[in-house]
Amino acid sequence: MKHFFFKGKQNLLSEVESNTFDEYVKVVKKDFSKLLETRNLSFLLGSGCSLGENGIPTMMQLANFFYKPDKDVLHSLSENVKKFLH
Repeated sequence: MKHFFFKGKQNLLSEVESNTFDEYVKVVKKDFSKLLETRNLSFLLGSGCSLGENGIPTMMQLANFFYKPDKDVLHSLSENVKKFLH
């Protein structure tokens, strides 16, 4: 089976000298550990937990800071989703 691990347009596994599964796993683990370093972490962990009445109160303020829907977005949302935004 052919394996792929792309970073951008580059398949990092194509550069591995030894084409063994263990070597592929090492490459993937190494690159993921770099990606998940705190300085590179730029997504909100647990996002979605902050919506609605059952959300985490301290997270709701942060979620409100990042998400301010405009009229076009609000118009396209279902009524069930809209009730979580107010």
